[in-house]
Amino acid sequence: MPHGIRSLRRFFSHHFYLVMGSCAIVLFLVIVGEMMALSSLSKPHIAVGQKEADRQLEQEAQSVVSICKKDDVWNSCYPRMFATLSKQYDLSTSEALLKKIISEDGRINDCHVIAHQIMSEEVQKHPDQWKELLAVADPNMCNYGFIHGVIEGHALSDPGFKLDKTSIPAICKTMQEEKKIPGIEQGCAHILGHLVLLQTKGDMDQAYSFCSQVPSLLQTQCAAGITMESYTRANLVEHGFAKYVPWTDTFIASEEDICRKLTGNLAIGCWDEMAHLYTYRSPYKKDSVMNDCKTAPTLATQEACYIYAVATLSQSPTADHAYYATLCDGFDDLSYTGQCVFSAVKGLLNGGATPSPSAITYCEALSNEKNECFYDINTLLSMRNFSDEDFRNFCSNATGDDQQRCLGTL
Repeated sequence: MPHGIRSLRRFFSHHFYLVMGSCAIVLFLVIVGEMMALSSLSKPHIAVGQKEADRQLEQEAQSVVSICKKDDVWNSCYPRMFATLSKQYDLSTSEALLKKIISEDGRINDCHVIAHQIMSEEVQKHPDQWKELLAVADPNMCNYGFIHGVIEGHALSDPGFKLDKTSIPAICKTMQEEKKIPGIEQGCAHILGHLVLLQTKGDMDQAYSFCSQVPSLLQTQCAAGITMESYTRANLVEHGFAKYVPWTDTFIASEEDICRKLTGNLAIGCWDEMAHLYTYRSPYKKDSVMNDCKTAPTLATQEACYIYAVATLSQSPTADHAYYATLCDGFDDLSYTGQCVFSAVKGLLNGGATPSPSAITYCEALSNEKNECFYDINTLLSMRNFSDEDFRNFCSNATGDDQQRCLGTL
């Protein structure tokens, strides 16, 4: 563990609204406890011999990219492809294939939904080993998508798994009590929100009504999970309750109409998830995304939308200091700024397959928020399985005092 890391409790209290993703790391470790290595799962469906395995994997990746580049709904094409591929390969091979595909297709700036599909399929192949899969799932790759997929897969493969207004808070409360990490319920509620929409067979009015009955602490992320499932549709399609649709302007407008009918916590959760659609429509165009988010009806919903969008916007391959320095402009309150900076750092460190050193470039571009930005890097990297050497190597991308800030020693 790196030197100088501050109290996680203080961290969670400062980043309560965005803590859902970070808490997902510990959320499922609560259930797992001490587990055996995943030695009994199937071997890769790849030929023996490393050179031949690499060649076949490269061919498979190029084939998948070729298909999805021609697909009008490419953003859902990759999850669909992995629904089949994950049946053929074991988890390590699926992860390796995903990394190759990401390197081939620059449009994939967030592999969270693909990871959902990979792990959901993996659990359904080995329903009795979901805890072991949970133990080996990388919680940091694809913004915790693998972890989320484990719970989804478990719910889909266990006929006794049922959600109601009593079971949701009970499940999330048990997790919080066992680990005593502030905000842990948020990650729980988001994942279960996906499954609420599946349980209502795609009836969004019924699903949101369902979320309105759970404790207020869980309502925002319950609604966010419902909204995300409404356009990603992986679970709904798999069960025949919906079809994949392209994210056109017409479709995005229809999702906005749904959000505008909601109020309070449910509205915040809904607009939070509109960020994915806006960043898809206007890749890395922060002004356009900001304008889209500002069509939300209240300041709280506008900020929620843009803060979440920043996790993707920060990953722009052409970002320079000017882009980074103004990324969190647009709203004046201090609470927003801290949440926005954290979202940018989190996107750069956890959005893809590996932590991006651009997180350091981002922090160095800031002025007033630089110290807190490096604190966010230090905290998020401390949650990874990093050795002291790994930590030093990553922070070596910074210079002078910034390197010490990254290491948490200043």
